Amino acid sequence: MAVLARKPLLVGGMGLSLLLLGWQSFHTQILDASQWLFWGTTGLGFIAWKWKRRSPNVMVSPVVPLTRETVENAIADSQVMVEHLAAEVPEQDITELSQGLALLSQEFDRKMLQIGITGGKGTGKSTLSNLLTQKFPEESLSWRETEPLLVTENREKSIADLKDFDITLVLITGDLTNSEWEFIQNLNRSHHRLLLLFNKQDQYLPEERVEIFQKVQQQVSNILDESSVFAISVAPKPLKVRKHQEDGTIEEYLEETKVNLEPLNQYLLTLVSQEKENVILGTIWRQAQQIKQTAKDHLNQARRDRALPIIEHYQWLSAGTALVNPVASLDLLATAVINGQMVLDLSAIYQQKFSFSQAQTVAKELGELIVKLGLVELTTQSLGSLLKTNAVTYLAGGAIQGISAAYLTRVAGLSLVEYFQAQEVSIQTNETLNLERLGQALQQVFAQTQRLNLLQDFAKKAIAHLSNSTKIKVETTVV
Repeated sequence: MAVLARKPLLVGGMGLSLLLLGWQSFHTQILDASQWLFWGTTGLGFIAWKWKRRSPNVMVSPVVPLTRETVENAIADSQVMVEHLAAEVPEQDITELSQGLALLSQEFDRKMLQIGITGGKGTGKSTLSNLLTQKFPEESLSWRETEPLLVTENREKSIADLKDFDITLVLITGDLTNSEWEFIQNLNRSHHRLLLLFNKQDQYLPEERVEIFQKVQQQVSNILDESSVFAISVAPKPLKVRKHQEDGTIEEYLEETKVNLEPLNQYLLTLVSQEKENVILGTIWRQAQQIKQTAKDHLNQARRDRALPIIEHYQWLSAGTALVNPVASLDLLATAVINGQMVLDLSAIYQQKFSFSQAQTVAKELGELIVKLGLVELTTQSLGSLLKTNAVTYLAGGAIQGISAAYLTRVAGLSLVEYFQAQEVSIQTNETLNLERLGQALQQVFAQTQRLNLLQDFAKKAIAHLSNSTKIKVETTVV
C-alpha cells in the first residue's frame, strides 16, 4: 500500500481502468445517471484529498536573508523592550535579560559553530551524531542531538532547543509529511540554516529512492536549494550476495555496505569555512527575538494584572446600570459611555494614548462586533439556562440582564487586553483599530469564557454582587 501511495501514475491508471470498466458496464446495465455522478465525484474527491495529504503545499514565499544591520536592529528592538519593562515594572528582575543582550554583541565574532541534529523517532539521529563527531573532532564544531520531534509531549521543548543552533540537520526517512513540512517552514521563517537529510534509503528499491529524493527536493525548492538536500545512509543494512562456484553450487553471504556521508561532510566543511558569519547571524537574531519576547511576556503580565481590576470595576458598573434600567437588546451600544471609559483606561495601561472620543469610537465598534457575532443572544441563552429565580418578574429579568451586561463587558475588556498585548510596544499606536484582529480576539476570548464551569463561577459572583449592591435578597440557584 505504501508503494502505491508513492506512485501517483499507477494509482491514476488503476482509477482510469475502473472508470472504463464502469463505462462498459453502463452499456450492459441500466443505471441511474445521478448515482454514477455521485459516486464518481465522491471517488475523485477522495483521491484528491488523499493526494493533498501526501503532498504538502510548496507555494511558500522565500524568507528575506538576514544582514548584519538587520540583526543589529533586532538587538536594538530587544533593548527597547527591556527598557520598557524596567520603566513600567521596576520590581521585575531584568539582570538575566540585560546580560543576554550584552553577550549578543560578542556573538558576531564567535569561532565555534553549534550544529543540531533533529528529526522524528527512529530517523537515525544518534548514529549520525556519532559519525559526524568522529569525522569532525575539531574544537570549532559542537554537535547536539535533540529529543524526537513531532511527538506531542516533547514537541515544544524540542523546537525551543533549536534556537541556539547555527546549522540544523533535519532527518527524514521518506516523503515529507504535513507535520514535517510545517516544522521545516517554521524553522525557515526563524532564519535557521537547514540541511535536509533523506536517511534509511536501504528500506526502498533503487527506483523508489530516486523518486522520493526528487519529490522531496521539489517540495522544499522554495525554501532550500538542491545543494541543501542530501540522500544519506548512516547505518545501511548488509546486502545479500550470491556467488556461483565452479562446481555449480551457490554461496550466499552478507556483504557490509559502506556508510555514504562524503557529500554531506564536504558541504559542512564549505559552510564552516565560507559561510560561518552568515549562519551565526540567524542564531543571534533568534536569541534577540527570544529576549524581546521574554521581556514582552513579563510586561504584558504586569499590565494584565493592572487591567483586570479595571475590567471588573466596569463590568459591575454595567451590571448595575442594566439592573436598574434593563434593556431588551442588551447590546453594548446602550452603555457606550461606560465601555468608552473602560477602553480609555485600558489604552492608558497599554500605552495606546486614545482620546476620549477615540475610546468611545472603539467601544462602539466593539459593541457592534459583539452584536454582529451573535454574542448577545448566546450570552443571554447560556446564562438564562443557568439561572432560576423565585424573585418578582421585574427583578428576575433585571438580574439576568445585569449579569449578561457584566459578562459582555468583561469579554469586551479581555478582548481589548488580548488585542493590545499583540501590539509592538515601541510603535506609536495612534493607528486605526484593526477590526479583523479585534474580532478574532473577541471570538477567542468568548470561546474560552463560555466553558460551563467559568460561566457558573461568574454567575455566582454576579448574583452575590448584585444582591449586595441592591440590598435585596434574591434566591437564585445556579444549575
